[in-house]
Amino acid sequence: LAQAFRRQGGHGGLLLQSLPGLARMVATVVCSDAVAQGPLRCLVVDCGGVTNEDAGMKRTFRRRLPEDRADALFKVAKSRWNVIKVDPAASKESFWSSVSAEAGVDRAFLDDTDAEILETLRTSFPETLDVLKRAKGRGIVLGIISNHVNFWFQECSASAGLADLVVPELTLVSNEVGCCKPSVSIFELFLERLKSLHPDIQPSECAFVDDKKENVDAAVSVGFRGVVWDARKSEPGELEGALTSIGLVLG
Repeated sequence: LAQAFRRQGGHGGLLLQSLPGLARMVATVVCSDAVAQGPLRCLVVDCGGVTNEDAGMKRTFRRRLPEDRADALFKVAKSRWNVIKVDPAASKESFWSSVSAEAGVDRAFLDDTDAEILETLRTSFPETLDVLKRAKGRGIVLGIISNHVNFWFQECSASAGLADLVVPELTLVSNEVGCCKPSVSIFELFLERLKSLHPDIQPSECAFVDDKKENVDAAVSVGFRGVVWDARKSEPGELEGALTSIGLVLG
């Protein structure tokens, strides 16, 4: 895929963009102007939309209910999700029980829905995993920062082999650490853990990949380089091209 780069106005970013004649943007690369563009030594990725599919609750509800009922149920579930995603005490039982009670939906229906969600979460994206494996083989330190709950994240991890790529200390799941993106707190926590394991790696030598720009902007604000990229909307080679442009050497 032929690609070109142009400067984004006002915030020191770069936009990885198809050449004329190709219709869509493929990836946004964001770096502070103050960051020296040397080789990357640490690559951190999101889970949903980057290594694995997200839970897709709304889509699942709509497949199983009339649209108006599905959307009302999703509104309740999303509200509860926003609470448990930063609650270390959260459990699958407490989540679905609270949704059932508030929405007046049979718990057996929600258990069936959960089984479908688990199948969705087990979908992983080969291009991302290939880049991660090759980076690890080149000595790049890998990390994960994900707004997730552990009882669902473990399905993603098992299907994609994430535990074989990333050490537990650098796997930050929001409900386990009690904070979430786009707060800078979760990125600062990652950098603290990184420093304890690899004291010589600087924030400017780290890159973060996420499908949401506000999350990448938060990472860049504490020194990371960033790539906004969605595996579900990409063409082959886009992720590697964007990372190569900001210093990842895969050989």
